[in-house]
Amino acid sequence: MGIFYAIHEPPLVPDVFVSMDVQPREEWEDKDRRTYFCWDFGKPPEIAVEIISNRKSGELTRKLRDYARLNVWYYIVFDPFGDLKKELGGDNFRLYELHHSAYSPMNDFWMEEIGLGIRLWEGEYEGWHAPWLRWCDERGNLIPTGKERSEQEKTRAEQEKLRAEQEKVRADNAEAKAQLFAEKLRELGINPDTLKSTG
Repeated sequence: MGIFYAIHEPPLVPDVFVSMDVQPREEWEDKDRRTYFCWDFGKPPEIAVEIISNRKSGELTRKLRDYARLNVWYYIVFDPFGDLKKELGGDNFRLYELHHSAYSPMNDFWMEEIGLGIRLWEGEYEGWHAPWLRWCDERGNLIPTGKERSEQEKTRAEQEKLRAEQEKVRADNAEAKAQLFAEKLRELGINPDTLKSTG
């Protein structure tokens, strides 16, 4: 999806971008209309993410300048295949923050201005085991994906069902014990109903 920021300029097309507190247009489902006009939404996105697929796309030169000029607060470069590992100081990704119209590399994962963090996570996503960029909270805890949330909810519901079943078994056991005790009292010639009413 293109980010249009000036009438006679070509759009910037990041791999991912995040724009906080905006409402998508009603015709968003129409693929021909999936564009981000900064003048329509009233602001540029807060985050732009570029995923490096080769050494020729300018993620650390031209795009770095372009997103700064657009006033995108945070710029993230993710290099899953190590094409620019040397330029990134041996890391797979780098997070930049905008200061005085230029980006500075951050040493932290937390983007204070928007209350969101990002970090590398090694694991399986959609059947592919690899390092992934993941959103996280201020403590570095991963924010679950939709699938993870669904699985967590399913696990929670199953645990709740198991708890309810255990409670029922306990109640049934207590009732069975009470009935057995009442029968023993009757064998001894004691009416358990009398005990209840006087007790």
